[in-house]
Amino acid sequence: MIFTTTLLAGQTNVLNKVGRYFYLLSSPDVVRIRFRDGAKHSTDFETDMREGMSADFPIEITEITLESKTAQRIEFWLGNTKLDYSMLAAGGASSFVNSGHAICGLGSNLAIDRHFRRKSITLTASADIVIGGLDVNANNGYSLKAGEPLTLGTRGAIHAYVKPAKIDMVSNQTSRTGVPATGRDDDYFHNDESSCFFHDKTTGNLITGNGRLVYSQDDGRTWLDSQVAPLFGKDSMEVYQQFGQTPNGIFVFRPHLSRIGVSRDGGETFDYFASLQGSLDIHGQVINDGLHVFSGWISADEQNLLFAAEERIWQSFDAGQTWEALPRNGANSVVHKTSTGDIYSITERNVYKLLNNQWMEIALSGGDSGHSLVSTGNKLYWFDANRGVLLHTHDGGQSWHELTTSRQEARFAKYMIKVGNSVVLGGLNWLGVIENFGGELTWYESNLASGAQYAGDRLVFDGQNIIVRQIEDRQNTVPISIVWPVAISVGAIFDVPLQWLAENN
Repeated sequence: MIFTTTLLAGQTNVLNKVGRYFYLLSSPDVVRIRFRDGAKHSTDFETDMREGMSADFPIEITEITLESKTAQRIEFWLGNTKLDYSMLAAGGASSFVNSGHAICGLGSNLAIDRHFRRKSITLTASADIVIGGLDVNANNGYSLKAGEPLTLGTRGAIHAYVKPAKIDMVSNQTSRTGVPATGRDDDYFHNDESSCFFHDKTTGNLITGNGRLVYSQDDGRTWLDSQVAPLFGKDSMEVYQQFGQTPNGIFVFRPHLSRIGVSRDGGETFDYFASLQGSLDIHGQVINDGLHVFSGWISADEQNLLFAAEERIWQSFDAGQTWEALPRNGANSVVHKTSTGDIYSITERNVYKLLNNQWMEIALSGGDSGHSLVSTGNKLYWFDANRGVLLHTHDGGQSWHELTTSRQEARFAKYMIKVGNSVVLGGLNWLGVIENFGGELTWYESNLASGAQYAGDRLVFDGQNIIVRQIEDRQNTVPISIVWPVAISVGAIFDVPLQWLAENN
C-alpha cells in the first residue's frame, strides 16, 4: 500500500511496514533508507534513494529506517504486490506542496537540482539574483529582484548568478581610528588583540570584543558596551569569539559550553541563539562534546551551522536545534564550508576535506591556530599566519599555489577576509588585496605609520573602507587602527538565501 510521511532534517524515522516491493513515489530530495527483515535481520540493506527508485527483496521487509538532510514529505509503496509505477508517474501519485531553501553563492552556481522532481516551483530571493541554465550570467538570465516571487513550470536544474562586489581601487592615503581590545571590566587584556570585529550595514555600527562586546556609532571614535543576554554571556571569565556574519545578523560564540549569541541591532544587544553542549544529536541523545569549541561557521540563511569541538566537527541543519557528529579527526582550529557544500577543517598538523564522509588530508598545517579560510565554489584561499604562508587552490585542494612564504613577506598579517569577489589581508602598515578570486596579490603601504611594532590584527570592510587593527605583543592602552579608503563595484558581499515553494507530484 501507499504510505506518506514527513521527514525532519537530520532526524531518523523507523517504520514497521511489511512487504517485498518498495517504490519511492515522490521525494523532493534524497532519502537515506535502510531495509531490514524480522528479528534476525538476514536482510540489512542501506542506500540513498531519489524519487522513482525502487528495491525488490526475496523475503518480506518488516522495518524501514528513513533519514533526510532536509525537511521533506515523501510518499512510498511497500507491499507484496509489484506496483506499476509508470501509471503513478503519469499522474496517479497525489500532489502536495513542499518548501525549502537554498544558498546562492557569489558568481554562478546550482540552486535547484534537476533530481528535485516537481510540477512547479516558486522562488523568492533575499537579494537581486539572475536565474537560468548552466551557463547563466549577468547578461543571459532572468533578473529576479529581492522579495519578488517567480513561479516556474520547469522540472530541470535551476542555476543562479549572484553578481559579487569587488575592490577596484585602494588608496594609501589612510587615516587612523581606535578599535579597543576590550578586557573583562574597563581595562585591556594583557595582549592587544581583538577576537571579533564586525561592521553592521543596516546601522553602520562597528562591533568588536574580547572579554567584553562593544559597539561604536561614530566610526570608532567612541565605544559603548553591548547588552548581553545572561543565558549567552553569564560567564565573565571567557572571551567572545567570531562565529560569522549573515545578511541579517552578527554571530559570536563563547568557547566554554559552545554558546552562540546573535545581534540584529548593530551590536547594541546580543541574544542567545544556540549551543552545542547539552543540545540533542540527530538520534535524540544529549551532546556532551561541547565543553570547549575552537571555531564555527554559519550559512547565509542561518540554518546550517558548524562547530569545531575537541575531537570532531558537529553540523546542524536546523539552526542549532539538533546536531550531527562528523567523523573524528582530532581537535580542529578552523572549520569552513563552501557554497558547493564541501567542508574543510584545519588541525594542528593537517588540512582536511570531507569526502564521502571521510576526512582526506590535502595539505600540512603549521600549528593549531592562526588560520583563515575563504572560498568561492571550489576555489579556496588558506592563510597560515604562523608561517605567513598564503596559498590558493582552484580545484578543491588537489593542487596549491603559494602567494607568500614568510611572515615578513605577508607583512605580518594575522587575518584574511573576503569582500565580495576580493580577498584582503591586513598587515602591519600594509594592506594586501586580491581584486578577483584567483588573481594576484598586490600590497599597498600606508602613508601614515601606525606606530605599532608587532602585527596587523582583525580587519573589517565598512562599506567604504577597510579598517585594520594594528597591535603590539603586550598591553596597549592607546589602540590604533588604519583606515584604508577603497572603491568597490556594486554587487553582493554575502551569499544570497533563496526560498522555494514547490508543488510536488
